[in-house]
Parts: sequence; C-alpha cells; structure tokens
Amino acid sequence: MNFKLRNRSAAPRRAATPSCGKNEVGDRVWGFDPVQPARHAFGLAADGGLFVGFNNDGTGVMKISADGQTCEILSRWASRNLAEPLPDIGGFTPQYGTITGLLHHRGRVIAQTHDVLLVIDDQTGDRTVWGSGDGIGGVGEANFIVDEARNVLVACGGEAPRKCSVHHLQDGVPAQGLFQVGQAQPLLPGLYPQTQGSRGALENGAVNAWGAVVMHPDDPNVLFFTVISGFIKYEIDTGNNFLFSL
Repeated sequence: MNFKLRNRSAAPRRAATPSCGKNEVGDRVWGFDPVQPARHAFGLAADGGLFVGFNNDGTGVMKISADGQTCEILSRWASRNLAEPLPDIGGFTPQYGTITGLLHHRGRVIAQTHDVLLVIDDQTGDRTVWGSGDGIGGVGEANFIVDEARNVLVACGGEAPRKCSVHHLQDGVPAQGLFQVGQAQPLLPGLYPQTQGSRGALENGAVNAWGAVVMHPDDPNVLFFTVISGFIKYEIDTGNNFLFSL
C-alpha cells in the first residue's frame, strides 16, 4: 500500500526575542538571563502589551510591547552588580524582594512585594509604597482583581493555604482579610458585610495557595478559586463556598 505524504507548509518564522538588558559579568559566570522574569508577576497593559516583574540584575517591572518586538525597563531598584551597578529607575528604593503579583489599572501598575503594595506610574516608572497588610495578616501575592462596583482591590494567593486581602483603590489602605475568622468589624463599611471566614469547602482541606482566583463577570459578589480538587465558588456576602466543579 502506498501512502502519500501531505505537503507541510514552512514553519512560521520565530520573532526575534526582545532584550531588556545586556549580559553582565555575573550573568556570564552564573548563566542567568540579563533580565529574569518573575514566575508569578505579569499583567496585561491597556495597549495589549505586558507588564512583567523581574528579578536578576535588580528588581522591578519591564514592559513588553503587544507584538513582542520591544522591551523596556519601566522601574528598577537594588542592582546586584557591585562592579557596575545599574541605576535605579523610579526614585523610591524599597528594600524588598521579588515582585510576585501585579496589575495595570488606570495608568498605574500595582505590584506586590513582601506584603507591601507599590504603585508605579506606567509612563515614568515613578513608584511609591501604596498599601500593606498591616493588621490583616498580609497582602495577597498572586491574583489581583479590581472590584469596580465597590472601588476596591482584592489581592489573593501566596504560600498560605487561603489568603485574600482587600484594599481601597483610592489610597491602598487595607480594609480586611477576606478569610479572617472571628472578626466582628465590617469587612468594608457599606461595601462588604462582616467577614465570614472560610466556611465550607475552603475550610475542609482545600488549598488555593498560588492557584487562580477570578471574580464572576456579572456578579461581583462571587469569586471562583482553583484548588487541588477542582473549582470552588465563594459568595462574599455570606462566606459560603462549595465545590463548584471537579
């Protein structure tokens, strides 16, 4: 039996990889990339590009164009090259570590690093400390969600099994930890009711940690979490949650 091979079209040409820096001596010795993207921190820019956290010769945020052809450092601090340190970009120099989560929202990049939220101007790279997790058990580290209906930022994820913090968008002031149990004060006066803790499926060994968290597109009272065993649906106003899908 004779078989005919179908003609295969030529493989698509791979676009040139954009560069955000040069290989320094330390990079050549240790084999690091000149700019090493952080594995958790990236967000979609309003123009279709990407804001990406990095941590190698310095820590900060870079922007990759929508077509993937250009890359520029938006904000940087704490260069590790002692022989030829790269200049800080953006002014304020926090003594923190890797950026783990970020979000582009209305002309600014909101980024998390070691329980501190930074706000970075998306044009100048100027940055300032914007919020913290003081008094609420820390700042969520991976998934940032803007609740436009209530004008708050919800930050979730991290090493802890269940971790979400809520912050006012005007000033970053922490309102409450979404899953704190036993608190009598309102989560947000007039916005969220009293915090209910993690009753239900989240309390029965389900771990969200670095998994995805999204808000229902039509109902800001509902969050969905990925856990080891499937998807969990969480109702903010009651704290009730259940295994929605395996």
